[in-house]
Amino acid sequence: MFLLLLVMLFFPFFSPVLSVCWSPGLNPRFRSPPRVEQLALDRVRVSWAGAVDGHACADQFLVKYWQRLYPRDYSLTHLVVGRDYADVEVVPKVIYHFQAVAREEKGAVFGVDYNKSPVVTFQTSYEGGGEAQSKHPFARCGRPYL
Repeated sequence: MFLLLLVMLFFPFFSPVLSVCWSPGLNPRFRSPPRVEQLALDRVRVSWAGAVDGHACADQFLVKYWQRLYPRDYSLTHLVVGRDYADVEVVPKVIYHFQAVAREEKGAVFGVDYNKSPVVTFQTSYEGGGEAQSKHPFARCGRPYL
């Protein structure tokens, strides 16, 4: 009876968790920055396929992005489930920074854990179709900009 009372008392504090990683230290981890590929002059695809260790531990992914000159004015994509990419609308020919984020829900008690990738810099161009990847957060990639 006492056990039933304890379960009923604490049950509202536990929400169902979708991730399969309950052990400490088993968090999704980015081993490389995401790839950015130009789809159109005003649209890019940010992909983290093959860049995440512990992919099964992440419940959702999202992309944080901002124009190089306005880091405080960042935007976030909707939560992505079941895909390894997100399409983002951008202002043509403007330099952007992109960062993939793995979101891991740990329940009502432990909250949400955000695991971030290195930042990638990319600028769309009229030539388009190019793919770019940055090995360092401040390295330029894609079309060189002046």
